[in-house]
Amino acid sequence: MKSKIFFLILLFFLLIIVHPQCIGATDVLTLTDTANRGNIEAAYTLAEQYASINELPQSFEMASYYYQIAANGGHAMAIYRLGVLYELGIWLPKHGILALNHYINASNKGIGMATFRAGLLFDGNPEIIANKEKAKLFYSRAQKLLEKDAKLNNVEAMFGLSQMYLEGRGVSQNITRGLFFLINSAKAGFEPAQYELAKLYDRGKFLSYNNDKALKWYRVSAKNGNPNSLYHLGRLAETGKGVQKNSTKALELYKKAADYGSPQAVKYLLKRFSPEPWRVLGVSRILGWHHRLADRGDPEAQATLGDSYREDDEVPANKTLAFKWYLKSAEGNSPRGMKGLASLYDRGIAVDMDKKEAFFWYVQAAKLGDAEALYETGVRSLTGNGTVENKEFAQKKLLKAANMGYAPAKEKLKTI
Repeated sequence: MKSKIFFLILLFFLLIIVHPQCIGATDVLTLTDTANRGNIEAAYTLAEQYASINELPQSFEMASYYYQIAANGGHAMAIYRLGVLYELGIWLPKHGILALNHYINASNKGIGMATFRAGLLFDGNPEIIANKEKAKLFYSRAQKLLEKDAKLNNVEAMFGLSQMYLEGRGVSQNITRGLFFLINSAKAGFEPAQYELAKLYDRGKFLSYNNDKALKWYRVSAKNGNPNSLYHLGRLAETGKGVQKNSTKALELYKKAADYGSPQAVKYLLKRFSPEPWRVLGVSRILGWHHRLADRGDPEAQATLGDSYREDDEVPANKTLAFKWYLKSAEGNSPRGMKGLASLYDRGIAVDMDKKEAFFWYVQAAKLGDAEALYETGVRSLTGNGTVENKEFAQKKLLKAANMGYAPAKEKLKTI
């Protein structure tokens, strides 16, 4: 169940990076001026441009700003897009309830994809009380809306239906019908459908394994700007699977994929050139990778930026930026971000020293099972550092950290 939900979330993340028609520099200025004057259609169009890879620098900060302007004016699709940003924590804080509210609002305006997402959230989300009856109602409404839009050749609606039928979400699973909508959406140029189709051929899921067709659709998807498709093309070039083996070409593809924001490519390259990737790949390039991923809401990339701006020898220190990125990472439920934020409060770096706030963030990270945070929580509870002194509580946390193999906790327990 969890894997299916995660799979769907990844797919819907792709929906906000589809590629609207590119616009020229003069048109951008005119569009921006019109959007800033409160024109909701201009604001929505500009938001779509910022959320895509085209002439404008991709920026989910700017995208969310203009989506909000359009949404405030009642633009249904802008309301839906904001829901996606809230659900996935892309630039905006991850917030299931706000996402659901936006989906319901957009659903009431007839947006089928928003209706489907509302059904998924009612079906299972940690922030929302499960309600199978409501989920069923939203799924049923979503199917009707998407079927209607698909008949009008709406490629996004076709893709949504493909996910409903392939995964059996709100409908009886129907592989044939799901593939029908997916293939038609892909052939009509919808990039997320093209990428999904490539993966199915590549993995032999729902379709017979076909390396040639996987390669074809990865190339089409990559041409339309999907960085993860570039990563997979690099993987195929490196292994010689279906193409001539070419390590040099593979590395070029991996780097290009990372430049365009593929988390898989970034992780691969950092691991490949460890322990000093900065020296091989360049400081500014790697920093750019992490900024792009952080802007899309990747909490680990945000934590890495916090670390880099705080004390990395290769990056000029900027304590204010360190705080900004640690906070965003913490809001995305990253123990690294929480611990980084705690350390800033603990030492008064970029913020006023606040031991209670430091303890609070260590506790949040400890709740997620982080051994170092459990240790810090225990040690601080021993002496009442930022909290009430509680030796029983402290021993419990230290023991848990020690059982996880955290050496400092083992040593501390010997002194109690």
